Amino acid sequence: MIPPNWNKDITLYIKTEINKKVQWERFFFSRCFFKHIRSSQFDEKSRIEGESYIVRIPCKTAPAVTQGCIAVLGNIPDIPGEKTSGNELLQKYGENAFRINTVSDNTGFPVPHIRIGN
Repeated sequence: MIPPNWNKDITLYIKTEINKKVQWERFFFSRCFFKHIRSSQFDEKSRIEGESYIVRIPCKTAPAVTQGCIAVLGNIPDIPGEKTSGNELLQKYGENAFRINTVSDNTGFPVPHIRIGN
């Protein structure tokens, strides 16, 4: 049973390279968990701003998500063009989008899912 706070739509953009050309494939998932946290820390001279994202996508088989892929909150129709880094998505959707740095396959959990974050 999916928890009630798993109520967001997520669009994943999975990057692959074929014949030295970058291609993006779009995947849409519903009933996901999305959390975005802003934080501040202070060192001796300045304030350091940070952001943290946690997304849980229910699935029985994990999609081929790797570092460098992009997650966006919502059902997003855009598809980045060939030879692009995906930065245009990050700029367009601001704090509702992030580049994936961590991926955990939690398909063996009571609620099978993958966990992604930055």
